[in-house]
Amino acid sequence: MAPTLPWKSDSSNITLLNRDSSQKPIWHRHQTPLESTAYGDLNRIISSVQLTCTSKKFTIDVLKTAVRQLRFDHPAIATEHAWAGPGRTVFAYEVLQSDVEVDAWLDGVVLDAGSSSASGLAAAIEALTTELVKPKTEYRPVFLVYHIPGDGEHGLVFFFSHSVFDATGCFQLMDLCLSRIADALEGGGRKALAWGEETGRLPTAFLDAARISSTAERTSEDEEMVKRIKEVVDSLPTAHTLPTPFPHPAASPPGVFSHAIPAAQLSALLAAARVNGCTIFSLLMAVMSIATVRLRPLVNSSRVNIPYLFSPVDARPLTCTDAYDRNEWKVRISMGFNSYVTRDLGRFVSEGEEDVWTLAREVRAQTEVHKKHYERMAVWWTDVLTTISKGPGQQARFRIRPPTEWLPILSSIGVVDKYLSQSYGPLTVSEPRLRPAYSAPSSAGAGWVALHCFTWNGRMEMAWSFPEGAMGSAAQQRAALQEGKEGEAVALRYVQECMRLLDGLPR
Repeated sequence: MAPTLPWKSDSSNITLLNRDSSQKPIWHRHQTPLESTAYGDLNRIISSVQLTCTSKKFTIDVLKTAVRQLRFDHPAIATEHAWAGPGRTVFAYEVLQSDVEVDAWLDGVVLDAGSSSASGLAAAIEALTTELVKPKTEYRPVFLVYHIPGDGEHGLVFFFSHSVFDATGCFQLMDLCLSRIADALEGGGRKALAWGEETGRLPTAFLDAARISSTAERTSEDEEMVKRIKEVVDSLPTAHTLPTPFPHPAASPPGVFSHAIPAAQLSALLAAARVNGCTIFSLLMAVMSIATVRLRPLVNSSRVNIPYLFSPVDARPLTCTDAYDRNEWKVRISMGFNSYVTRDLGRFVSEGEEDVWTLAREVRAQTEVHKKHYERMAVWWTDVLTTISKGPGQQARFRIRPPTEWLPILSSIGVVDKYLSQSYGPLTVSEPRLRPAYSAPSSAGAGWVALHCFTWNGRMEMAWSFPEGAMGSAAQQRAALQEGKEGEAVALRYVQECMRLLDGLPR
């Protein structure tokens, strides 16, 4: 079955990594600017779950059976980065000819991580996650899954390339994988599959699949959104920043400070946010902005701003009728960005009971403006990326010399319960984790602290990631703070201030 355009079957000019593709049936399609910027091992997401299983049949062979079915249903998990000429990256999908070839592919993507008996399941998952977030020079597939077996308990750790998966897509893929594990445990062995037929399910890019696609005619409303982004970009050189302790780092893995807001506290925060006319997202952005000005004294308290250039937004509702219908899920990056500016932050240098709520309402007002342009995101999205990459503010902010200052990043994924269930047949799920890892080149900035958070089963999980080379590891920062070296614990102090502000909100 032929896939939906713009997939093409001509592989004569396609170059795959480390092997000859001239005699292989290969489909390929162009990469959008967002997909190509996440190429290779630069940007990746590591996620994990703990499982209890009432069946003693759960082995790595069962996992391979599940992933085999998953590839047939969602072949994009087996796409590769390839080249269709100098500097032109594409996604390529090789059509396998037999189960022997499929088994060889499975051996490379479904991996046994060893028993957790010595250290415990949670520690084994953390150790593997720490290893996977490290940047690698060798090629890794866009999808990997590791099995950590135990006595009635199991861990699954997933490696996702950010060129194919965004955060929501990671939760969807975990859900799809777990449901097929349950099917394999309850339904017996492998099913016969007609390999080649799956190519009809290769998805187009989000920009091509949106109801109002990227080829639609531009309007004045689209130009308004581009103009708004330009204002944010141009504010970068004068933004209030925090210092980078080690501004000339070598390549390093990302560190993380993990926190969780228990269900009872989160419920109280949600209720208070509604009363105060804001959301958890706007509340978090307000807290992160105020923490920045509280941590570093202002040289000039007037007109102090903090821009949030890349604030991810889920674009799935633009391509389907029901974002929670598994039959409509596609394996592709389906996100855009909104940009925000928290303004006049000199108002909040001194402690005030209403500070966070005041700023959160202002952020909420910007969100409402973005909603007016949401439906046409595919139209203006590429223009926005061009504006960001070429704007004078961006050039001033991201110099070739690694910067000595950084700005916070917020990615609020939202409630994911409808993407990841708590049980699948004989499987019970607990402790889902998400760990984005970005290996930015020196020209893109030496330091930042990024919060990625999601809510599952009533509890909010918060991962504050940072580059260890620029900030120091988590352990080094804790030690520096104990020794009174506050300048070497900037990320830790920032996270502590954010959590203090959240914990201190009247509820």
